[in-house]
Amino acid sequence: MLSTLQKSSIFSFARLASTVTLHIDGVKSIEAPVGVRLDKVLKEQLPGFKNSCNGGAVCAKCVCEFGADDFAKLPAMGEDEADCLEDVELEGTNRLTCQMKVTSDMDGVHLKY
Repeated sequence: MLSTLQKSSIFSFARLASTVTLHIDGVKSIEAPVGVRLDKVLKEQLPGFKNSCNGGAVCAKCVCEFGADDFAKLPAMGEDEADCLEDVELEGTNRLTCQMKVTSDMDGVHLKY
């Protein structure tokens, strides 16, 4: 298991390697390191962002709505994520941020949480 210092170092290194800009709620823009799980980026940079299953795709607390034009830029949705979104009756451009890593294709994406 990684220590807090190791996790922080990994996250810091990822930030230096390559980042993309994400636009949040039409108000704020953040830099997100490519390769890091999106919920971890949002939790670190946005007060009030919550998740409680730590990537298990079961709580749906990390759900975000993406702009219709940006939805196609996201990584493919897995079966666990689709099942979770169906269980909580969310459709459209909603995704679980714990189920995707930031990719270079996500640069400029708009999302609401």
